[in-house]
Amino acid sequence: MQIDQLFTVESVLTLQGATAATLLVPHVVQSLAGRRYTELWRLRTAFVVAMALALLTAAIADGSPLKWLIAVLNGCLVFASAVGINQTVIAPEGRSVILRGGQPRTSQRSWLRRA
Repeated sequence: MQIDQLFTVESVLTLQGATAATLLVPHVVQSLAGRRYTELWRLRTAFVVAMALALLTAAIADGSPLKWLIAVLNGCLVFASAVGINQTVIAPEGRSVILRGGQPRTSQRSWLRRA
């Protein structure tokens, strides 16, 4: 495995990298903590990781004081992307959504939330 195949500082500070890290860290912590690590703690951990990465990006960047407000908004975007808040196909629990082509699909769930 070569170093360019892993996370780098530059890649983690992008939307895709921050979202991947926000998704990865709670899963690793859950595998270490076991059943004591509930869904609420997974979501909290994901939020802290997303905000930390967004604020770190703002700290590194030059610019106006508004960069901190933008950092908070970016942290919310990273969190929403990681936990699936912004999914496009959503249906009430247990219902199916009919997509084009007539194939029924159940509503998508967040990767952080257990079925």
